[in-house]
Amino acid sequence: MGRSLSLSAELNRAETVETAVTRAMELVETAFDRPAASVCAHDPATGTVTTLGSSVSSSAWVESAPDRIPELLVDRAAERGEDASDRDASRATVDTSPWGPIQVEVLVPVGRDRALRVGATEQERLDSGEIAIIKGIAANLEATLARIDHRQSAAVGSDVARALFAQSDEATFVSDTDGALVAVNRAAVELTGRERDAVSRGRLPDIFGDTAAESVRSHLDETLTGVSEPFTTTLEHAHEGTLTVELTSKRVDVDGTSYIRTTAHERSSGEEGGVNDPVEDDATALRRLSELTAGIEEFDETIERLLSLGCEHFGLDTGILSHIDGDEYEVDTVVDATGTHEAGAVYELGNTMCDVTLARDATESLAFADVGETDHENHPAAESVRAYIAAPVIVDDETYGTLNFSMGRPRAEAFRPEEREFVTLVAEWVGTEIERRHRFEELERYETILEAIDDPVYALDARVDSPTSTMQQNGSSDTETSSSESVHRSGWRSRTWNRFENRSRV
Repeated sequence: MGRSLSLSAELNRAETVETAVTRAMELVETAFDRPAASVCAHDPATGTVTTLGSSVSSSAWVESAPDRIPELLVDRAAERGEDASDRDASRATVDTSPWGPIQVEVLVPVGRDRALRVGATEQERLDSGEIAIIKGIAANLEATLARIDHRQSAAVGSDVARALFAQSDEATFVSDTDGALVAVNRAAVELTGRERDAVSRGRLPDIFGDTAAESVRSHLDETLTGVSEPFTTTLEHAHEGTLTVELTSKRVDVDGTSYIRTTAHERSSGEEGGVNDPVEDDATALRRLSELTAGIEEFDETIERLLSLGCEHFGLDTGILSHIDGDEYEVDTVVDATGTHEAGAVYELGNTMCDVTLARDATESLAFADVGETDHENHPAAESVRAYIAAPVIVDDETYGTLNFSMGRPRAEAFRPEEREFVTLVAEWVGTEIERRHRFEELERYETILEAIDDPVYALDARVDSPTSTMQQNGSSDTETSSSESVHRSGWRSRTWNRFENRSRV
């Protein structure tokens, strides 16, 4: 018992998938005599199965048949991928006719695409207590892997944010509340004409020179109080003399620490309105995108702001984040100057222009300024959608829906490549954020279960319509499980925030 508790604690603390799987195998070997056990991952896209780890006694047969997994478990994994709701509870499956020397085998899904397999070579059945132990180990492993996956997903999101920051053509400075710089991007270094080290080690007010230092310092102080407005000042360039720049700053709180994000836009002499410069428009849109995605607003509010930004940047009337479920197209979030669409509205996918978008490459955008000049002029949506730009939103390698902008009349100018890249970039961020929030929700659920019990090894949520239950130390259960029966355990919830969570989908 002491060994099991120790291994369970080590499994909970695991920081990598490899370590978590190894500890799970050690738990199985502690609980059973020479088990044939493994953890495998199923890829629905290719239909392949990869063994992530196996017990010592099962190494030989795992190597000889590494891609074998019962069809029933593959089907269940696919079902959970399509609709991972509470009612699609994952199950422990007892196989009395397994491959090779195995007499009986229990398979328990571990998350969306992994499974724990435990077999016996010298007995023809496993009793309910033994099955409960296997399910408890699977639940513990599932919670740990969800935490690890969440961290990896967050790291991907951080990488996207860093790439946005580094590659932006908008000069951006990040400073602490005293003005000391903690990060600068390439455009900011180029704006000053100094070496990167000289800029990054300095203070933002000092970068602008003696004349402007005091006004920049006051601007930062105002930003901390939330009343800052863009203002124009001067910057002493290292080689080109004095430049006129416009500064826009925003306070950003990260883990309880406040920072100030300042963007600087060089203004030419006599710059006052006139015809918009596409390059400048792109830079402004990218800056606003960075500000929105780095802000502290609620997710729903951020999506609405991103849709408003897209409508403004593209000069279109309607922006929609949609969710696709089979042949149904649902409006998740909408900004619509025409008042035609409402959140929650459901349409047949084939009657929307997103049907064309999703028929293309999984990540390729679709854009046209006048549908009458395309091959889609006879599409059912062509009458109401004359100008359109959209990109798929991908979550967990699956198509979640689309981010699309449109209007009922042609646009004067064709969409530029930079505009198509922009809508793809926003769609990528939305997909990454939905995935991150989805994993965080999953992690919170299983952390709650584990915190509520004394021994996570024997944790069992047997709920279909009943609350979480915990198997006792001896692994006994009121329900006898035969080789033809399945033992239910609750699955993941698929909703990523409250408003979406409260909507029922068929």
